[in-house]
Amino acid sequence: MILQNENIKFKVQGLNLKKFLQNLSKNKIEVVEFEKLEYNLFFFTIKKKNEFEFLKLVKRFNYKVDENKLSFLSRKIRLIRNNLVFFVSAIVMVFLILFSSNFVFQTKIEGLCAVRESEVLKVLDENGFEMGKFKTNYNLDSVEKILTAHLEKISYASAVIKGNTLVINIDEKIDNSEYIYNYSPIFAPFDCVINSIELLSGTANYLAGQTVKAGEVIVSPYVVYVNSQKLPVPAKAKINAYVEINCHCEYEMRDYQKNSQKYIEELTKELYNKNEDKYNIDDLEKLILESSNDGNCLLTIILKGNIYF
Repeated sequence: MILQNENIKFKVQGLNLKKFLQNLSKNKIEVVEFEKLEYNLFFFTIKKKNEFEFLKLVKRFNYKVDENKLSFLSRKIRLIRNNLVFFVSAIVMVFLILFSSNFVFQTKIEGLCAVRESEVLKVLDENGFEMGKFKTNYNLDSVEKILTAHLEKISYASAVIKGNTLVINIDEKIDNSEYIYNYSPIFAPFDCVINSIELLSGTANYLAGQTVKAGEVIVSPYVVYVNSQKLPVPAKAKINAYVEINCHCEYEMRDYQKNSQKYIEELTKELYNKNEDKYNIDDLEKLILESSNDGNCLLTIILKGNIYF
């Protein structure tokens, strides 16, 4: 028994297609699928219930017709065959996206001031950190050793991979060019905004409200006399500044989900150990940031507050 909602396919040969289609519509014959093979050769797929009316109309137009009933499975196979290029392209595209996620395609360098980015990139390229390699081929632990060995102005460097980007964090050596008679300037320990400066001795290079980069000289160890002569004096001042000190580390997502609290405590302790003994940090606020990419989690701890030095 053939159900009335089944489809049936006919191969039809004839002319005056436009008028034929108009009559199909006029007689309420539903065309499920239509395909033009040649100027006078067509495939019509219609509902089984319209078969009698369709053949009647074909006869009136003197068309030649061959019946070609298609099963449900046959129609699906034909659909897949007709769209093979699309499916293959989609599979290739997904494969390329997944495959490319294992590579590093660009480098981002943070913390540069005195050193040029091109110098750092040259050293990295010469020591196996060129772009377009598998992530597993980058020895991130060796970055500090490589950069400090080749570039005198770099004191520390670290690296993490975020997505397809190699991120290099750099600390430069403090410029000692303003040392006079063994008097040391007062340097900015972090990027900060000056709240107030009570100058006791020396020359202040910044005023309250100004932003200072880490390593820049806030108070120089001299005073300027006539004829622009510099008289050496100790650099002394009471400085209050607002800072945001951060520390971050990357973990595998599954490992981080199991030990998140432990890693947060360890990173927070590391921040405090670095800064608590050196600076009086007041009104402290701790901010915890988490971001994930490619199965990894980047944990960032930020201490926000005022320091006195």
